[in-house]
Amino acid sequence: MSSAQSPNPMMKLEDFPREILLPIFARLTGSDIANIGKCNRALRALSQDVYLWIIMTKTRFPRLYKQILKGNNDICPEDLNIWREHYMQKDDCRISAANDMARSNASFFRTEKTQESIYGAVVEMTSVCWYDTWGVIEGVPPGRYRLQWRKRISRSAYVDEPLDYVARALRDGEGEQSELRYTAPSAFFYRDKNVANGNWMIWTIPGEFVIKDEWGFTDVRVSNEKRTNWWKSSIAIDWVRLIPINQVDSRIPLLTSDSSPQARINRNHSSSSVRKFKSYFTRT
Repeated sequence: MSSAQSPNPMMKLEDFPREILLPIFARLTGSDIANIGKCNRALRALSQDVYLWIIMTKTRFPRLYKQILKGNNDICPEDLNIWREHYMQKDDCRISAANDMARSNASFFRTEKTQESIYGAVVEMTSVCWYDTWGVIEGVPPGRYRLQWRKRISRSAYVDEPLDYVARALRDGEGEQSELRYTAPSAFFYRDKNVANGNWMIWTIPGEFVIKDEWGFTDVRVSNEKRTNWWKSSIAIDWVRLIPINQVDSRIPLLTSDSSPQARINRNHSSSSVRKFKSYFTRT
């Protein structure tokens, strides 16, 4: 290769053509794009490119992409805020029990509006034997995660058997899979006064959940379940999330009161990050 054809060793990231950078950046998260945009004016301008957010949404959240198109009569809106705000609502790999999760025997669950949730509402089970609530966290990036639930069990609850916590990668075919499954100890709900008194608790499930690099963005089904003839009641769920393992103290116990400093840091990390990135993106 002649010197005229050789790449410039001093070439900067922003010197690459836009059509090369956009597909690469589409594989990053919203948090990554915010950080890249802080480097210089050229990359900041690219981080504000509406087409970048369109292909980011299409790549990571294809269902959301189709929903936005459907809501605009199949015409792709060129409003940056539409794409960016919808994307960032899903960027932290957390879903709301009230808004994003399904329940078996749905008539035995009720939605409760409350300021105790960042979503403004939680789901509470009245009384049921066949207990199963589930949802899908879309577009989880490659990495190592811990599974966390925010739950409340009232003093009047009838829960004297183990409940199962499951996270499973939704991958087609017979290739390598990833699943995290944990069964809580029997009757352990009554061993902690914070649980028995109906306080909100962060449940950090033991074990790691892994999304391999070669899988790219991967949808993950999460569930809390126990299908038996025993009655269960007064369980409220706010949200469930996959949090990067480096954001959780490795010594964190299974149950942490939501009023403790560690739980407050873990619970607020993603939501505060979203607010920070929204603030950054609006300073244009």
